[in-house]
Amino acid sequence: MDLDRKAFHKAEYLAYSLDQLEVLTDQMVSEPTRFTPEAREAWKEVLTEQRLDADVLLRNLRASQIKDRQVSQAKVQKSAARSKKLTRRVGRLIGFLGIPLSIMVGGLSAVQMHVGGLVGSVAWLGCSFWLAFYYQGD
Repeated sequence: MDLDRKAFHKAEYLAYSLDQLEVLTDQMVSEPTRFTPEAREAWKEVLTEQRLDADVLLRNLRASQIKDRQVSQAKVQKSAARSKKLTRRVGRLIGFLGIPLSIMVGGLSAVQMHVGGLVGSVAWLGCSFWLAFYYQGD
C-alpha cells in the first residue's frame, strides 16, 4: 500500500512538472525573441520525455491497483470456500454422531413402550441421516 502512495505522489509531481513545462512552452511560443531556437527544441524534448514518464508511471499505477483488487478478491473467494468446506464437515460430523444416538434412544424408547420417545428418536435419526449424507452446506 505504501508503494501505491509513493507512486501516486510521484504521479502528482510529474503532473505538476508537466504543467510547469507547458507554461514555459507557452511562454516560448508567445515570446519567441526571448528564447533561442535551440532552447525551444530542448524544451520540446524535455516536455516529451516528461509526458512519456508520466504515462508509464500512471499505467504502472493502474496495473498495480488492478492486481491488488484481484488479489483481495481471490482471498475473499478462498475464505468463502474454506468456510463452506468447514460447514459441510461439521454437518456431516453431527449427522454421523447422531445416527448411533438416535438408535440408542429409539431402542430405549421401544423397550419402555414410550411412543413419544420413539417418534422423537425416528425424527432425530432422519435429521442425522440428512446431515450425514445429503447436507452440502449451501
